[in-house]
Amino acid sequence: MRTTLLFILSLFVIGASAQLNGTYTVGSAPSDFATLNDARDSIYFGGTSGPVTLLIKPGAYTTPMMWGSINPADTITIESQSGDTSNTSLVFSMIYECENIKIKNLKLIPVTNTNTVYTDKGSAIERCKNIIIDSCLIVGKLQRYHNIGFTISDCYGGLQISNNTFQRLKMGVVFSAYSYYNSKYHMGTKVISGNHFINIETALKFGGYFTDTTIIAHNRIDGGEVGIQMYYVSNSNRLELRSGLMLIDGNLITNPSIKAIFLDFMVLNAGNVVLRNNMLSGGYEHNHTFSTPGQSFVVSYVRTLEINATENVDLYNNSIWGGLVFANLGANTRIKNNAFYSDKQTIILYDIIPYIFENNSFFTPHGSDSIGFSTSNQQYLHFSDFSIYKYHVWKNPNFISQTDLHACSDALVGAGRNTGTLFDFDGESRSVTSPDIGADEFKNSNIAPCAFYAQTCTDSSSTLTFTDSSPRSTSSFWKFSDGTSYTSKSFSKTFSGQGTHTFKLISSNSYGRDSLESTVDFSSVVQQTISVQQNQVSIDTGYFYYQWYRDTIAISGATKYFYQASTPGHYGVQYENEFGCLVWAKNTPFLTQPELSLTQPRNIQLYPNPASSVVNLSSKDKSIKNVEVIDLYGKTLSHTELNAKTGLITVEDLPKGIYIFRVWLKDQNYPHDLKVEIL
Repeated sequence: MRTTLLFILSLFVIGASAQLNGTYTVGSAPSDFATLNDARDSIYFGGTSGPVTLLIKPGAYTTPMMWGSINPADTITIESQSGDTSNTSLVFSMIYECENIKIKNLKLIPVTNTNTVYTDKGSAIERCKNIIIDSCLIVGKLQRYHNIGFTISDCYGGLQISNNTFQRLKMGVVFSAYSYYNSKYHMGTKVISGNHFINIETALKFGGYFTDTTIIAHNRIDGGEVGIQMYYVSNSNRLELRSGLMLIDGNLITNPSIKAIFLDFMVLNAGNVVLRNNMLSGGYEHNHTFSTPGQSFVVSYVRTLEINATENVDLYNNSIWGGLVFANLGANTRIKNNAFYSDKQTIILYDIIPYIFENNSFFTPHGSDSIGFSTSNQQYLHFSDFSIYKYHVWKNPNFISQTDLHACSDALVGAGRNTGTLFDFDGESRSVTSPDIGADEFKNSNIAPCAFYAQTCTDSSSTLTFTDSSPRSTSSFWKFSDGTSYTSKSFSKTFSGQGTHTFKLISSNSYGRDSLESTVDFSSVVQQTISVQQNQVSIDTGYFYYQWYRDTIAISGATKYFYQASTPGHYGVQYENEFGCLVWAKNTPFLTQPELSLTQPRNIQLYPNPASSVVNLSSKDKSIKNVEVIDLYGKTLSHTELNAKTGLITVEDLPKGIYIFRVWLKDQNYPHDLKVEIL
């Protein structure tokens, strides 16, 4: 990718460029620069003499942003002119070896990674320093699969990703354990704060060698599979905290399907991991069978927070709805002043061997039998041996302890807590009604819900089911922009027409209420039409699920965006659209006499395939007269005369997809059709 970037930059004529200083507009005329890359080139060749602000005019900018080796002494701010992410979008590809760049108030569309296996690649911030991404909407083109918000490689410090919203992504932010230079250091101060991750498969993923200070604070992560993961691939590809602090503070993680936080095989040479003030829920239920002499029994526990093969961990002042699993811990594990809650007949604590365990509270309708310890030396659980620990157990509680952040909205800070008993953990003084973010905790207090909803659908793109999933909610009120309103916890609604529909959810209980506003965007949802080229049927790439049918019968193994038919019949396809609905393409073409599959003749070589910039062709026997590039609609896009046994076809301007290369050889009155995929 770097080679491509340097090649692009080398194409520009290096002329006399004045140094930039001040505010400039980018976009349609009249403006100072037609494109953001024009502004980049001016800075690259001319430099700056002071801070620079590039105001992006409203519009959808599809040319990927690729900035390399931009290192001004002054900050370059790139932001929408309107200050609104809804009307200014930008395809984000790469920032490489840059410094002092701030991106603000933009809708960023990451470069799509179509690989089905995660490869640590996507939109990249690599070998950079002092990069700020602030108040942006980072959203994938299609469903969340195959899209990564930001992949961070070789961070040199000063990174801040704050106050952003992430949607329709497989990964939100990834600190890579891989690097082009075999150097995977993430140095200096790194801050991930105040972001909202909505139904991201893994919101935050960390690997590589970390030093100095890393702060993951005040983020809200709703749904998905894993909230925060410090991941392990192999001994050479995992997270190592070589020095400094990894602080996970004040995050709200609600109902991921696998784990809220997972620390796996972290190596801490001289560092410390602190988890404090977090509210965690979700995780999957796991059953484990224990065998002892004369008996065997099954233990069930929930993996909400799991810490495996890690040491130097401080777990302070967290609220955990579910279960905590520690395994193979090293030295210096401290679990203090946390609240654990489970309404299931499961173990709250599993395989816990802390060095310090005190002042923790347990809330369970099942009593102390839902609290257990196991050790690697004993294959049974201690349900009641807590003589060496300080703890409390309540049945059927009407509250769970809360830290300052978890009221969910600024209007509710301190609400419902003024009668609470202050448990002072760090010795600081503060106001009971307007507490700060700290390690203190209010006990014996009740709070309002935290607004959260789920959206599902079946086989209709226009009918969606909404469910109020807000913790502690007892009543719901929904208001939509078309004037309709609902008071049910769950209901289905049919939308008419394209465009964007907004709605507001208000969740309430006897202690207060919380609200959120969201949108349903139909502007990019278009029912697919099946295209036919010879024996191949296809629809657009990039969807998560495909299933092809012949005469209403599913074809085994036909699960890609195209299918090469070999039997006459009507062909249809079902796919998962942008809302996660399983829908049908609107046509079912009939193939009367499918031909043989498009195979590459032995006497013609074509490579690479798939290709991104050029395709090389060679013929063993006869010269290649010409080559036509044809799309799947049958339209000829280019015609190249070669009259040689070798040649190349440039494809970098073609959109991603499948194309037919029609190759004519000398002294042959028929062509050879070769299928090529363009990335």
